[in-house]
Amino acid sequence: MSSVKEQLNILVELQEAEVGILSLEKEIASVEGRVQAMLAEQAEFEQRVKDSTNKLNELKKQYRSDESEIQMIDSQVTRSKEKLRAVKTNKEYQSTLKEIDDLKEKSSLIEDAMLENLERIEAIESEIAEQLADLDDVKQEVASKQSEIRAVGEKQRQTLAQRQQERDSIMNAIDDKLQDLYQKVKRQGGGIALAPIVETVCQQCRMNIPPQLFNELMRLDSLRMCPHCQRIMYPKDVLFD
Repeated sequence: MSSVKEQLNILVELQEAEVGILSLEKEIASVEGRVQAMLAEQAEFEQRVKDSTNKLNELKKQYRSDESEIQMIDSQVTRSKEKLRAVKTNKEYQSTLKEIDDLKEKSSLIEDAMLENLERIEAIESEIAEQLADLDDVKQEVASKQSEIRAVGEKQRQTLAQRQQERDSIMNAIDDKLQDLYQKVKRQGGGIALAPIVETVCQQCRMNIPPQLFNELMRLDSLRMCPHCQRIMYPKDVLFD
């Protein structure tokens, strides 16, 4: 049967392997999240371009509608002028003149609106050009970073597989009784089974253990539990020498 010191050494090695595996698993899980965050940022830029394009199309549609209305008004003015030459009474003449003036005023107001609309169209076209340039930059950056991040993730997965093999190898070197104890304490200790002791202080729960218990621990003649956090204690300074 292996000595207590050898048991503690292998348990510490096992715990370090499992902590490393857990850390790698968390890092790998965050990789896809980082990629999705960048894709979401790209989607925001794409949505801005889409919104601006929709606004531009609406303005152009209104501009074309105003053009059609002005053409219709011009036709009405032409007909009214022809009608003016045929009127026989002053009342009809004055009424037709007013009709022409009203049509011209309406046309003038529409033309003013069209000029304002044209300015907005030009401004949005310029804005879209800038947005497309920004979007292109974002796409290139996302593609580059996405490739880099996933490459790192792949390396991490390879390292994880290696660490898992190392952990399994260590676990296979432990007898069943010690494995059961380790797993039980790990469950109770929130995933951490062992607690290094430095100068009578448990480095997991940060509590002092009794001097007598510390002296017993230093003899390394049996496995002992921290009286506070119930983890397997080991004197950090005397292992792995």
